[in-house]
Amino acid sequence: MLRTNLLKSNYYFEERAPKKDVITALWIVLCLFLVSATISLSFYVMVKSQANPEDGSVLSAAVIINIVALATPFLYFILKYILTALFCSDKKQNIEMTVLKEIQMPVCRCREALKIWQAMMIYLLPAVVVYFSLCGIILLGNFDAHYIVLTLFMSFFISFDLALVLYIIYVKLKYNPDYIAVNQHIYNVTLYTQTYIRRKKKK
Repeated sequence: MLRTNLLKSNYYFEERAPKKDVITALWIVLCLFLVSATISLSFYVMVKSQANPEDGSVLSAAVIINIVALATPFLYFILKYILTALFCSDKKQNIEMTVLKEIQMPVCRCREALKIWQAMMIYLLPAVVVYFSLCGIILLGNFDAHYIVLTLFMSFFISFDLALVLYIIYVKLKYNPDYIAVNQHIYNVTLYTQTYIRRKKKK
């Protein structure tokens, strides 16, 4: 939804910017969680491969490893771009790949306001697809260290997007906005409601 259309429809808007130290802490916790899950899976595969030695997997071939390593980050951002374009009304003007000045992280930016579920899908679905695909490759690759390192590397980017997903859930529960515009990833968002930003009362 174009922001100008929301304003013409008398939607109230309010910018929210969480504290940077809270963002950093959340990002670290999520990243450590994914790293721990990857390491646990790696140990499981290592023990299993030692108990049942095989000739090796085709996924261990150098060419396959290089293709997967190069394609994974590209695929991750392409998925986010496709989902953003799916929900964005003006795909040519209001979508761009940019770099956050705060931390020099590449992000796919949408200048429009989206429904809560749309914003969540853009960042959650690629994270789930890529992370679990890499975990599947680790299982099929018989403890190939290259895929483990790639999964740990991608956990850095995936956890950053998961932090935004959790923040979106937080603002939905606390303010119940109709639309949300992700301005600078998790560092700044704009909430839109038909009347006012209303906090949900505790029962």
